[in-house]
Amino acid sequence: MDERISLENYSTKKAILEVRELGVGYYSFSGDAGMREEQMRRLGRMREETEEIKRRNKEKKEKQKSALETRLEKVRQRRVKKLLDQGREIPQSLREPVKLEREVEEEEPPAPVEEDVAVVATSGTREWDEGKGGLEDGG
Repeated sequence: MDERISLENYSTKKAILEVRELGVGYYSFSGDAGMREEQMRRLGRMREETEEIKRRNKEKKEKQKSALETRLEKVRQRRVKKLLDQGREIPQSLREPVKLEREVEEEEPPAPVEEDVAVVATSGTREWDEGKGGLEDGG
């Protein structure tokens, strides 16, 4: 990325934070329409770059996991062969090929459901509030 993030567009309170902590919520767009459009394009490019980096990291992690799985499978095969050569029984844990758990694609959490909360008025003092000072009767 040839354009580095300029902290001049962020609120001064948050300017001391690390760049990765500065999101759109802290971005102060210019009042000038032309300048604002350029800032929005720059922000869009930063977002695309971030998504690309995430994608590459995920691919790298999958490749590493696959390589680990391959190594573990070779170890399992050597152990099985050694046990068979010794005439011993193969434990259940070595009978199945090695498969590591794959990460489930994270989905965005569902939007919070807005519910009407009814306030229930109580009459009198609750039994666990009896004897406490400063409480008024009538909830």
